[in-house]
Amino acid sequence: MEQGFSLGLGQRIADIRQDNILGHARPHTGETDRVVGWVRIRRAVGPRGAGFLYLTETCLILHWILGNNETEVVQLDDIKTWGVNKSASIGPIIGIETSNGSYFLQVATMTHLTARHASVFLETFAKQVPNDGTELSEVHDLGTFESPTEFDVFKRRKSIVGMTRRILVTVLGILMVAFAILIIPVPGPWSLLLNIAALAVLSSEYDWAQDVLGWVKQKYAAAKRRISGREDT
Repeated sequence: MEQGFSLGLGQRIADIRQDNILGHARPHTGETDRVVGWVRIRRAVGPRGAGFLYLTETCLILHWILGNNETEVVQLDDIKTWGVNKSASIGPIIGIETSNGSYFLQVATMTHLTARHASVFLETFAKQVPNDGTELSEVHDLGTFESPTEFDVFKRRKSIVGMTRRILVTVLGILMVAFAILIIPVPGPWSLLLNIAALAVLSSEYDWAQDVLGWVKQKYAAAKRRISGREDT
């Protein structure tokens, strides 16, 4: 009985997370468009950023949670060429070249589940966006990029530096949450702000914290729009 309840609760939480993740893409899809795949990404070049890459029947949607909280839409027919560096550390890097510029997005595959998820996404992407073999015009010293049709992405192991970073981030995040709980009696929003800061720290290493942070930002933006609407009236 208890085991069945635990499994049901776990599935419910997974469904809520999935719905929240897909919710980032819904405002940018048409009535007849649908998301056929998504994957977690980080910027491999340029300013720090992490979020999601969605593949729909007509476009790519890049939704950033860490770094600049913004969404970019790339039409599939605007993609000139693409490639994947499967041997990169942490996870494969997707290079996408459009008429307006290039994107280099890394997919972390630190677990068997994320590795399988990345393989399925990349295979779906390759079928949705055929490549004529044209090479990327620039790769920023990120290694060799290929355009295969089949992918077998493997789990990556963290380096000593990566494991040390994860431990430090975990300890710092837990300490911040503990301190936020201690200062709950203090007047003002300090406890809430500190908890959000703790989520920002933990989200650099944990997917669940990234999802919660994205949900908090969505709720804040919705509340801000409602308040703005009342002031206008």
